[in-house]
Amino acid sequence: MRLGPYVLGERLGLGGMAEVFVGRRAGPHGFAKRFAIKRILPELAKDQRFVAMFIDEARICAALQHPNIVEVVDFGESQGELFMAMEYVDGLSLARLLRHVASKRSRFPIPIALLIARSVLRALAYAHEATDEQGRPLGLVHRDVSPGNVLISRQGAVKLADFGIVRGVTLDRRTDPGELKGKLGYMSPEQVIGAEVDPRSDVFAVGILLAEMLIACPLFAGKDELEVLTRIHEANLSTFDQHGQHVPMELAQIVRRALAREPWQRFPSAREFALALESFAVRNDHVLDDAELARWVNVLGILPSVSGVHSVRTPVRADEHPTTPILERQPLPLPAIHPPEPRAEKRPPGTDLLELVATGRVHANTEFLATYGGVRRASELAGAAELLQRNAFRFGEPPLERASFTASIDARTLPSRVYQLVASRATGLLIARNGDQERRIFLVEGAPRFVASSVREELIGVRLLRRGVVDPDKLAQALDLRARGAMHLGEILVSMGALPESVLQHELTEQLEHRFVELFSWRNGMLAFFSDMKSGEDDIDTRLPPAGLVTRGIREEYSIDEIAAVLEPMSRAVLVRGDGRGLSVGDLALADAEAVALAAAVGSGTVSRLVASAEKQGRATRADALRAAFVGLSAGLIAAPSAKWT
Repeated sequence: MRLGPYVLGERLGLGGMAEVFVGRRAGPHGFAKRFAIKRILPELAKDQRFVAMFIDEARICAALQHPNIVEVVDFGESQGELFMAMEYVDGLSLARLLRHVASKRSRFPIPIALLIARSVLRALAYAHEATDEQGRPLGLVHRDVSPGNVLISRQGAVKLADFGIVRGVTLDRRTDPGELKGKLGYMSPEQVIGAEVDPRSDVFAVGILLAEMLIACPLFAGKDELEVLTRIHEANLSTFDQHGQHVPMELAQIVRRALAREPWQRFPSAREFALALESFAVRNDHVLDDAELARWVNVLGILPSVSGVHSVRTPVRADEHPTTPILERQPLPLPAIHPPEPRAEKRPPGTDLLELVATGRVHANTEFLATYGGVRRASELAGAAELLQRNAFRFGEPPLERASFTASIDARTLPSRVYQLVASRATGLLIARNGDQERRIFLVEGAPRFVASSVREELIGVRLLRRGVVDPDKLAQALDLRARGAMHLGEILVSMGALPESVLQHELTEQLEHRFVELFSWRNGMLAFFSDMKSGEDDIDTRLPPAGLVTRGIREEYSIDEIAAVLEPMSRAVLVRGDGRGLSVGDLALADAEAVALAAAVGSGTVSRLVASAEKQGRATRADALRAAFVGLSAGLIAAPSAKWT
């Protein structure tokens, strides 16, 4: 698609008012240059208030020339569409950097956090102090300082973007009384109640950014939007107090001053805040250098490939991860999921192409009849093409010859195989297939970090709607936008204000845990494990340790009668202590009575005696004892050699 002299490519972002694409402008003799092209959303193009805000942003940004502000280089109209061309920042956003660091349970180095915050403050100081041609203050307040609007280039340059809801003395008021402007979780206390704001509101927002870089988690999280707004209005810093104990006292005091509830208690300006950070850095021998930021981001390995080509497999040295055990020496046949044969078909009303791709029902060569005639492959349709390229959703891949092991699924051995992967801290892809169902579990050092499933009811959009945490109309709008670009559905919902970031993270965690635990309801099918394969998605943390999630799967998906039936053939076999394969009782997340029963297992002699003894002495119920024995045998903490259960 073309806008004026620019040819649009990949979509970089989506906001409540506009979307941003990579744009390429060609010149004579092979000259070409990339820009970031921002255009007002088509559905808002007729809304005069949004049009006026878009024009204001272009006019204001064109006048702001600063190394830490994304420069606007062009503004135009093409076939009724307004657009602005901005410098293209080749790198990533602070939002993505925060998510990556949090997913690794790591933290920002203090000099890096200081550098990013200081750069944003320098940009704001320049904007806050800007004047018109007659030297009169413009009185600008950004009002949308959030991680998604802080961009970091490959060279370590930090730039503030998106002055779309800027407030200034020369601009018409475009915010109705009581209307909130800004991103949830990154507003000031006065902003959340719709009161007047001044530059100290932006100071508060940078305080949030700095705090979140230091503690690597949301500062004002909550179960719903109201709780988040309440925590901000109260300037509740309990999260910083809890997770920021490692922060030097002097720096913590700077953060708390920036996050004071009353504006007059904060730094009087962005410039004063920046000076405080610089003074702290000097006193503590912290060097604030763009090159150090560039090196650190490069080491993290999350910058997009310059060539656009991403490796599916990342080579791992033998000393980085323990060798994954070969559970089955002879690979067993693994049934393939058979996607629809490539053919032209008209989708029935209401069928969502992205849903079909995300559940493995469509592959790259599946063809569709276009609305206005002709045939197009799924790989040629924007949203579907992006999803098909992601390793997590390549159902039916990779080929079996690359598997470290394959095995049949049955009630006795399934938990044991998964416990063994957890205990060996395996990294790779565990695939489970049964007929037309497939579950793709990506493990990182034994922990499930991303799970894709062919079951429609487990998709995040379906979950959000079923649980009533998102408005159906907002979800429909987000799905429509998702089909036109490369942003994830959750990111779109958050950017639209339809879902708080904290709620999204909670739902993603529950989705992952449900998909993982549901595997243990399977009684047929096949397993295959592919070492060192990675999802390419952001890691998601679980609330239980990995072995505890396997135990939860047994507790929720195995009835006591089924466990009794599995253990019956070896109920009189002598129990001995197992090696545990590196697991301990504490890793298994057992209930107290189950832990007591497991501890008594070896001394009891057999499973039958364990059950009888537990019931007689009142230490545990029959159910507790049977489950403890099954978990202990599956995890390798106890063994029954005579029954060939070791």
